[in-house]
Amino acid sequence: MKVLFEPSGNPYSSIYISYCVAARERHYCQAIQEITTTTGNLIDFGVFSKNAVRLLVSSKMTRRGPFQGIRLVQGEIHDPEAMLDRVWDIIGKPSVEVKSLLLDAGIQNRSRIMIEMPEPIMDTIVESLWKMFKRLLPLCLGVNTLGLTAASKILFSIFPEIPRRVQNPIGKTCFRLSITPISFI
Repeated sequence: MKVLFEPSGNPYSSIYISYCVAARERHYCQAIQEITTTTGNLIDFGVFSKNAVRLLVSSKMTRRGPFQGIRLVQGEIHDPEAMLDRVWDIIGKPSVEVKSLLLDAGIQNRSRIMIEMPEPIMDTIVESLWKMFKRLLPLCLGVNTLGLTAASKILFSIFPEIPRRVQNPIGKTCFRLSITPISFI
C-alpha cells in the first residue's frame, strides 16, 4: 500500500500528512454535527438522503463500491445508481417507526436516550435496528467489503442517538462532541 507516497514514489512530508488528517477530521466532525441537528425531530427520505450523503462522502465511501458516485452538487444529491432510494425502500418504514418510538419516549436529552429508555421499548428498538442492519448488508456489500461499515453509517445517518462504538480515534473525538456513543449491536 503506497498511500503515504506521491505518484513519483517519494514520501509525502509529515506536515502534508498532518494537514490531510486534520482536514478530514474537520469535515467528518461537521457532518456528524449536521446529522445530529437534522435528525432531532423528524426522519423522512429528504433528511435521510442528505445525511447519508454527508456521512458517506466525508468517510470516503463514495469513491468505489456500492455508493460510488454519490455526492452533493450545489446542495442537490447526485445518486447515479439510485442507491439511496433502494436503501430507503428497505429501511424507510421501520426507521420512521423507531424514530417515533424514540420521540414518544419523551426523553429530552438525546445523549441519555439509551440509558433512560424503558427496557421493553429499548428491546423493541434494538430488535428493529438489528433487522434493518441485516437488510442493509446485501445493498452495502462491495467487492472488497462485507458492508458492515456502510450499513452502520447508514443507520447512524438516521439515528445518531444510537451509534455503534467507533474503532478509530477520529470518530471517538467527533462522537464525544455530539452524542455519547453506545453500541446497539
